[in-house]
Amino acid sequence: MWKKCFLFIIAVFAFSVFTGCNQVENNNVKMEKYENDGYLGLTKSMPNLPTNPSFHNYRKDTELVQQSLKDIKGVLGTTVTITDGENMLITVQVPKDSSNEAVKKIKKSVYEATFKQLPRYNITVRSNKSG
Repeated sequence: MWKKCFLFIIAVFAFSVFTGCNQVENNNVKMEKYENDGYLGLTKSMPNLPTNPSFHNYRKDTELVQQSLKDIKGVLGTTVTITDGENMLITVQVPKDSSNEAVKKIKKSVYEATFKQLPRYNITVRSNKSG
């Protein structure tokens, strides 16, 4: 009885080894590739990755702009408006006694800081004082 069981186990093992190593070439199989996003294609399937296009929303973008502009000298406050999904209007409050040249420099600094953070928007900067 033990001999029959042992031979059966050997036969099953040998069969599985020989058939498991058999490689059949199948030309009908189409290989799927990962996107070249550095995350093995997970960018589109994981919404909270920063590389996902839908990760950013208007509220986060507005907060990012206000956070990055609060350290610019001469900016007392900001109002950020996003229209049509691609246009950003930033209204900067500057001191009333600022010269026109100072206002231009502040607006340029605001534009550069915002464009560095969010290059996907068409940015327009204006101030409470013309200049």
